[in-house]
Amino acid sequence: MSGRVLRRALRGIREHIGFTLMSAGVIACALLLVGVFALVTGQARRLVGTWESDTQVSAYFKPGVPEDARRAAAETLRARPEVAEIQYVDGAQAQAWLVERSPELAPVIEGLGADALPASLEVRLHPEQVGQLSSFVAAAEALDLWEQLDYGQEWVARFRTFLTLAGMLGTALGLIVLAVTVFLVANTIHLVVHARRDEVEVMRLVGATDTFIAGPFLLEGAVQGFLGATFGLGALWAVHQLVLLRAHSLLVVATDGGTLPFLGVPTVFLLLLGGPALGVGGAWTAVRRFLAAIP
Repeated sequence: MSGRVLRRALRGIREHIGFTLMSAGVIACALLLVGVFALVTGQARRLVGTWESDTQVSAYFKPGVPEDARRAAAETLRARPEVAEIQYVDGAQAQAWLVERSPELAPVIEGLGADALPASLEVRLHPEQVGQLSSFVAAAEALDLWEQLDYGQEWVARFRTFLTLAGMLGTALGLIVLAVTVFLVANTIHLVVHARRDEVEVMRLVGATDTFIAGPFLLEGAVQGFLGATFGLGALWAVHQLVLLRAHSLLVVATDGGTLPFLGVPTVFLLLLGGPALGVGGAWTAVRRFLAAIP
């Protein structure tokens, strides 16, 4: 029986190759959208993780704080267990750093004088001590030497909240896209079933079960889904190489390896399974609807 089902499925694909490619294209587009969203959000989460594990605090001294008081503050903070590294940067070093990275600003900076930029302490915390950031900031503020303390964790927390909301919205939109994909595939396969209406009605008259009748169409849906998943992953790889990597390099956003990695093996495997699942789901919806309409 499985041989007959396979032959009928192959015959249906051969006779309706246009419908097959149409369904595969719809599935490919859906999986491409899901894959791009997974790539972008995954990269954003890796960035947040990198920022959180490499917490830095920039402490800018008030004008007029004596040099010995600055050095003493550096030694006091260096003794804290949260601190991995601390560097004292005087005004001249800050100016040199800024001129090196923005040479066009050199005349303006020189015109402002040697004391245009404040001295500062650049502090990097141990990754395992990131949770103690608030206590470190409180200890630094107690010294009452700073014009400003800049540590950016509030921005990171807001960005993580944004990512959570974006993930929820993306999941909802993804479910909608998948539902629309099943609907479109079902309507496409419904046209194939309608074109073979006489064959289906004869099988129903001779006592064939719904499962036997639906078998070839479900197999066709699985083939369409596999083709769609293959096309979708190929298109996703092209988008990753030709668009996302170039955008990543233009933004000069560094991650662990300095590159934007492709989807992991588990995600690729899920997408490969998702294609046939969408195809079979659409085929079953179409066949069930058609069989229910036959008296």
